[in-house]
Amino acid sequence: MYTYPFQRVGQAIAYYNTRNPARAKNINLLEPDTQYHPIGIDLDDSPRDIWAAVCLAIHATLKQTDPISRDAFKRNALGAGETHLHPSELANILGVTPQIIYRKLRQVRNELEAELINRRLMPPHEDA
Repeated sequence: MYTYPFQRVGQAIAYYNTRNPARAKNINLLEPDTQYHPIGIDLDDSPRDIWAAVCLAIHATLKQTDPISRDAFKRNALGAGETHLHPSELANILGVTPQIIYRKLRQVRNELEAELINRRLMPPHEDA
């Protein structure tokens, strides 16, 4: 049975923001006193492959959105947590109402969710 790496869009975004393989600490498996110990080595779905798939999903989603949605999503969800802006702040910066920002962020998240489902990073919705 296939296990999906993420259950929600927020988990995928957090993984993208915090698990960049270029910033990973190298682990020397031959040194017993290494500060960072690996929990397990998974060769099927490596963290680099998952991160790259999430990166491509975000890129594909943002590529097909309008510039205001793209800019709002980048400033609200991507990057370090301290730099994320609240939708009311985004509304002042982008010159629109907060309701428009909330709507655009929701649309981008819905499109990103569909893209993650298509890439088999999230389970499909089970409509009862």
